[in-house]
Amino acid sequence: MRVHLGRPLSGLWLDHEVPVLSVETTETLNGPGSITVTVPSDYHRRKATDGHTFIHEWGSILVVEDDQDRIIATGLVDQVTPGDTVTTVEAGGISMVLTGCPYKGKSRSLINAPVANVARVLVEDYQGYEASALGITVVGSVPGVTVGVDASAKWKEANARYVQARKALEYAKKRQADQDARVKSLWVSIFHQCGMSKIGKIRKRKSAPTTELKTTVWMDTSTTSRTLKSYNSKSKAWVSRPTATTTYGQWEAAKRVLAKLKSLTRVEKTAADKTKEWLDARSEEAAQPFLLNWWDTQDMSSVLGDLVTAGAEWVEESAWDGQDIKHSIRFRKPGQVRRDDLRFEVGVNIQDRPEVGWADPYTGVFVLGAGEGSKTVHASSGWDAGGRVRRVKVVSDQDQKSTAAVQKLAASELAKIKKQTGVTITSITVTDHPFARWQSYGVGDIIRVIGPVQGVGDVDVWCRITERTMTGSTDKVTLTLEATE
Repeated sequence: MRVHLGRPLSGLWLDHEVPVLSVETTETLNGPGSITVTVPSDYHRRKATDGHTFIHEWGSILVVEDDQDRIIATGLVDQVTPGDTVTTVEAGGISMVLTGCPYKGKSRSLINAPVANVARVLVEDYQGYEASALGITVVGSVPGVTVGVDASAKWKEANARYVQARKALEYAKKRQADQDARVKSLWVSIFHQCGMSKIGKIRKRKSAPTTELKTTVWMDTSTTSRTLKSYNSKSKAWVSRPTATTTYGQWEAAKRVLAKLKSLTRVEKTAADKTKEWLDARSEEAAQPFLLNWWDTQDMSSVLGDLVTAGAEWVEESAWDGQDIKHSIRFRKPGQVRRDDLRFEVGVNIQDRPEVGWADPYTGVFVLGAGEGSKTVHASSGWDAGGRVRRVKVVSDQDQKSTAAVQKLAASELAKIKKQTGVTITSITVTDHPFARWQSYGVGDIIRVIGPVQGVGDVDVWCRITERTMTGSTDKVTLTLEATE
């Protein structure tokens, strides 16, 4: 294997033939790969033209090639362990820059967003800052796989009715408040028009009042005109106030209107409460947007995990572009690469005994989502597990807020149970063989493993490659596997 050493930001190449004593690479599905090399300690301590040591944590990049100059792995150096004679250098795949890194872009509430587009937002946000222009791109797509669930048609209809009812209620409240203010204003005007600076009482009687004369307006009911009068302390006589009398009539009319508006407000409130009940009854069908914001998203790699949960898979890729190295994160649909053309057979190109495991034989799954008590959203899914006694796996996920969401999760969990029931092959070591050349398969591929396994018997299973590790050469490759259909 050949190892190149350079700077990730400046593009400066320091050495195209790093004198490695050992090298191990691991490619990982849905995560950053890794490279571990050992070099002479004096090599590590050498100074480069930029003033830093040759191998500089978070400032050096390794590129590993096979004997035919094909890139096996690239990694950003994140740990250097010096020794007396040998230095161990560890590097992580380029996507590790998102691990533990917060999202600082604009807040987004996404509905039906393609998963690859969400990943692009993350990568663009990371590379939008100083000392982060690594040239990473997101490529590929996963047709039909999105994040952020839209509301149902019935919820939208109920919400539209509620919004309309709320608008009608707010309008009714405003009219009532305006009319109430008019009633109060007219009442104050009556006393001002009677020459009073303070608000007093209006006393309706046929004869003139004899007490509280300074704060009393007398409505003379001895005549049909019902004239308002105020007491003049200088002349010691009651004086008619025709303007105030007119205003009083306006005040009475305004009060009648106010009573009608209050009644209308009660009607509108009843209608709004009813539409709110209809909307609340469909709360499980409300939209569940996929949120990206700086106060919640403190680790962008966890968002990549959410995209995998949604039904995507991704791998790191690197390629030469002249003297530069281009990095990409490729999204695709899981199970898209089924390798019927390859053969992995125990005793042929699988020399060592495969590592095996046994999955729990569940017959069903019960998913609990958001909510409390009897209002918790939930769903069940089961299958005929070959005559096994009923055994249910319980999954709790408060992020699932609708019946549709928990049903989808239940189906996903049951699919995993079906794949993993019985014997599973968890790891194999493969020699480079015409049945399966090392460069012909990679992480994410689904392969068939057959042959006799000591202590188990003959196996014939399909597995997905989740990791591929090579140590020193491509002659032997260790594959980490998971069960699949």
